[in-house]
Amino acid sequence: MAAGERDNGGRRHRKRYIAFLIAPGSGPSGHLPRGALIHAINKGAREAGMGTAPRLTIIEGDGAIVAVGHGDKDATIRMLSSLSMVDGRSVSVRTIGTSGTIKKAKERLASEAKRHEGKNWMQ
Repeated sequence: MAAGERDNGGRRHRKRYIAFLIAPGSGPSGHLPRGALIHAINKGAREAGMGTAPRLTIIEGDGAIVAVGHGDKDATIRMLSSLSMVDGRSVSVRTIGTSGTIKKAKERLASEAKRHEGKNWMQ
Protein backbone atom coordinates (compact mmCIF):
# COMPACT_ATOMS: atom_id res chain seq x y z
CA MET A 1 0.00 0.00 0.00
CA ALA A 2 1.41 3.36 -0.99
CA ALA A 3 1.99 6.05 1.60
CA GLY A 4 -1.06 8.24 2.02
CA GLU A 5 -3.56 5.52 1.13
CA ARG A 6 -6.12 4.27 3.64
CA ASP A 7 -6.10 0.74 5.02
CA ASN A 8 -9.20 -1.33 5.82
CA GLY A 9 -9.56 0.36 9.20
CA GLY A 10 -9.81 3.78 7.56
CA ARG A 11 -6.54 4.95 9.09
CA ARG A 12 -4.32 7.09 6.94
CA HIS A 13 -0.74 5.89 6.42
CA ARG A 14 1.59 8.72 7.31
CA LYS A 15 4.51 9.66 5.10
CA ARG A 16 7.98 10.31 6.40
CA TYR A 17 10.56 12.37 4.56
CA ILE A 18 14.18 11.32 5.02
CA ALA A 19 16.90 13.85 4.18
CA PHE A 20 20.38 12.59 3.39
CA LEU A 21 23.75 13.71 2.04
CA ILE A 22 25.73 11.90 -0.63
CA ALA A 23 29.52 12.20 -0.70
CA PRO A 24 31.55 10.96 -3.64
CA GLY A 25 34.16 8.35 -2.85
CA SER A 26 36.49 7.53 -5.70
CA GLY A 27 35.84 8.29 -9.35
CA PRO A 28 34.64 11.45 -11.01
CA SER A 29 33.22 14.08 -8.71
CA GLY A 30 30.17 16.17 -9.43
CA HIS A 31 26.48 15.77 -8.89
CA LEU A 32 24.81 12.47 -9.55
CA PRO A 33 22.15 12.25 -12.24
CA ARG A 34 18.63 11.97 -10.81
CA GLY A 35 17.91 8.80 -12.81
CA ALA A 36 21.04 7.09 -11.51
CA LEU A 37 20.10 7.85 -7.91
CA ILE A 38 16.54 6.59 -8.47
CA HIS A 39 17.95 3.39 -9.97
CA ALA A 40 20.32 2.89 -7.01
CA ILE A 41 17.52 3.48 -4.48
CA ASN A 42 15.17 1.07 -6.28
CA LYS A 43 17.89 -1.57 -6.51
CA GLY A 44 18.77 -1.13 -2.83
CA ALA A 45 15.10 -1.46 -1.86
CA ARG A 46 14.76 -4.71 -3.86
CA GLU A 47 17.94 -6.13 -2.33
CA ALA A 48 16.73 -5.17 1.16
CA GLY A 49 13.42 -6.96 0.54
CA MET A 50 11.35 -3.81 0.91
CA GLY A 51 7.86 -4.08 -0.54
CA THR A 52 7.75 -0.50 -1.81
CA ALA A 53 10.79 1.51 -2.83
CA PRO A 54 11.21 5.00 -1.37
CA ARG A 55 10.28 7.80 -3.76
CA LEU A 56 13.01 10.31 -4.53
CA THR A 57 11.31 13.64 -3.94
CA ILE A 58 14.13 16.19 -4.09
CA ILE A 59 17.75 16.13 -5.17
CA GLU A 60 19.77 19.31 -4.72
CA GLY A 61 23.53 19.41 -4.89
CA ASP A 62 24.92 16.74 -2.56
CA GLY A 63 21.63 16.23 -0.74
CA ALA A 64 18.33 14.51 -1.40
CA ILE A 65 15.01 13.67 0.23
CA VAL A 66 12.98 10.48 -0.15
CA ALA A 67 9.34 9.92 0.83
CA VAL A 68 8.40 6.65 2.52
CA GLY A 69 5.52 5.18 4.46
CA HIS A 70 5.77 5.50 8.24
CA GLY A 71 6.40 1.77 8.68
CA ASP A 72 9.25 1.73 6.13
CA LYS A 73 11.29 4.51 7.77
CA ASP A 74 13.84 2.34 9.59
CA ALA A 75 14.35 -0.05 6.66
CA THR A 76 14.83 2.93 4.33
CA ILE A 77 17.45 4.51 6.59
CA ARG A 78 19.35 1.20 6.72
CA MET A 79 19.09 0.82 2.94
CA LEU A 80 20.28 4.38 2.24
CA SER A 81 23.21 3.95 4.62
CA SER A 82 24.23 0.79 2.78
CA LEU A 83 24.39 2.43 -0.67
CA SER A 84 27.98 2.34 -1.89
CA MET A 85 27.73 2.71 -5.69
CA VAL A 86 25.65 5.10 -7.78
CA ASP A 87 26.14 5.45 -11.53
CA GLY A 88 29.40 3.51 -11.34
CA ARG A 89 30.78 5.89 -8.70
CA SER A 90 31.71 5.03 -5.16
CA VAL A 91 29.60 7.02 -2.68
CA SER A 92 28.92 7.39 1.02
CA VAL A 93 25.47 8.28 2.28
CA ARG A 94 24.61 9.87 5.61
CA THR A 95 21.04 10.46 6.71
CA ILE A 96 20.57 13.80 8.44
CA GLY A 97 16.97 13.69 9.58
CA THR A 98 13.47 12.35 9.29
CA SER A 99 10.37 14.50 9.32
CA GLY A 100 6.64 14.21 8.86
CA THR A 101 6.63 17.25 6.56
CA ILE A 102 8.63 17.93 3.44
CA LYS A 103 9.08 21.55 4.54
CA LYS A 104 10.99 20.54 7.68
CA ALA A 105 13.04 17.95 5.75
CA LYS A 106 14.04 20.66 3.24
CA GLU A 107 15.04 22.98 6.09
CA ARG A 108 17.26 20.29 7.62
CA LEU A 109 18.81 19.50 4.24
CA ALA A 110 19.54 23.18 3.52
CA SER A 111 20.97 23.75 7.00
CA GLU A 112 23.24 20.71 6.85
CA ALA A 113 24.39 21.44 3.28
CA LYS A 114 25.27 25.02 4.23
CA ARG A 115 27.15 23.84 7.32
CA HIS A 116 29.29 21.47 5.24
CA GLU A 117 29.65 23.66 2.14
CA GLY A 118 33.10 23.21 0.63
CA LYS A 119 34.05 20.52 3.17
CA ASN A 120 34.20 16.76 2.99
CA TRP A 121 31.64 15.89 5.67
CA MET A 122 32.81 12.27 5.78
CA GLN A 123 36.12 13.18 7.45
